[in-house]
Amino acid sequence: MKAKSLNRKKGETGEKLAKEFLEKLGYKIIAVNFRKKCGEIDIIADKSQNNIYFIEVKSRFQNNFGMPLEAVNGKKMDKIAKVSELFLLEYPEIPKSINYAIISIEYLSNSSIKLIFFENGFD
Repeated sequence: MKAKSLNRKKGETGEKLAKEFLEKLGYKIIAVNFRKKCGEIDIIADKSQNNIYFIEVKSRFQNNFGMPLEAVNGKKMDKIAKVSELFLLEYPEIPKSINYAIISIEYLSNSSIKLIFFENGFD
């Protein structure tokens, strides 16, 4: 399997794990992989009637490319913010209390997974 295909598969698995994790915490998933020309948001979820979360999921295998959280830099945050604005324009009925979160997933060498939820990921 090519490296890009393997990375995509791990990313998809990470997003699935993140979605299941959020649902167990009581989040309602509104959208997954919401795409616009300027970028994508991995998960959009509603925590309560007034809180919408735009969530970036980052997965890494044994820190080969650094920690997952390190991949969410200023440029990535700007893209997420822009796509979230477009989402809210497209769906004006969605509550407007906006939150940005990050889910970090590490695939560890002992076949376990370390998931960390940064509920207040960035402003």
